[in-house]
Amino acid sequence: MVDRRGVCTGFAVMLLATPALAAPTFGEVCSGSEVLQVGSQPARTVPYHVAFSADLQARSYCYGACGKNESYPISDPTSKPIVLTNIHVGSTIRHLTFDPQTSRVEDYQSIDAGLVVVKRQASGSCKTAAFHEPAPQGDNPPTNR
Repeated sequence: MVDRRGVCTGFAVMLLATPALAAPTFGEVCSGSEVLQVGSQPARTVPYHVAFSADLQARSYCYGACGKNESYPISDPTSKPIVLTNIHVGSTIRHLTFDPQTSRVEDYQSIDAGLVVVKRQASGSCKTAAFHEPAPQGDNPPTNR
């Protein structure tokens, strides 16, 4: 839509209404709390902290120094929130998401170690951090981190 001054106002409104998209590469540092339960012991709340980098075009993300053993494939880089990990292998479940619109991370993990089941449910708010290039994937399996 063009007003009397010849300014295209419809395009500006459309840009303002467009939701924020994640950059193709980004680094985040996140902190919050985690509920941890080991077997039949009472659940306890502990601090949660994770720092990661993601390359949506390469479909990979990493932790720490982003070496081969710290780099993993992204399960779904186009979903909202971004599904970094979504695995169910044997008795291990891991679901890790990052929402770039709210800058929030959600992390769930369940591991049945035979005699005991360990469950973690964490969430935290994130801040932009330096991006580190994930290492090439090769044979690296999804994370249980």
